[in-house]
Amino acid sequence: MPSQAQPESVLTWSDEYSVGIPSLDDQHKVLVSVIGRLQEAMARGLASEELPALIEMLVNYARYHFAWEEQLLESHGFEELSAHRDEHARLTAQVLAFQEKAVGGRLFLGTPVLRFLRNWLIEHIQGTDSHYGTFLAQRGVR
Repeated sequence: MPSQAQPESVLTWSDEYSVGIPSLDDQHKVLVSVIGRLQEAMARGLASEELPALIEMLVNYARYHFAWEEQLLESHGFEELSAHRDEHARLTAQVLAFQEKAVGGRLFLGTPVLRFLRNWLIEHIQGTDSHYGTFLAQRGVR
């Protein structure tokens, strides 16, 4: 009998995602939570009912977080800020495209969408965001 693929576990916060700045980690926890809620809605078969509101929440909070993070990095002279802003813009554009499709009823919340969102967040935090943790900590940011 062929084995069935196991669904990915619901995304939850892990200390391995920490950038070492509690204020930013708290914001990242919110983003992780929203993606986890999307996964849970899909697992319960409620994705179509909950998708538009959750995608809107993700878009709004990501915009808030990115603006806050960019202002913090700018105020401390982070040299990689331009590239960081560009990545934020690309990520925001992709999530806005999901939102447009969700509102129009054209987005199926399946494994590929969830995998993108999960990977986007984790890769962004552990990759891009990890570069500024030490930088900000050396400047007394908590």
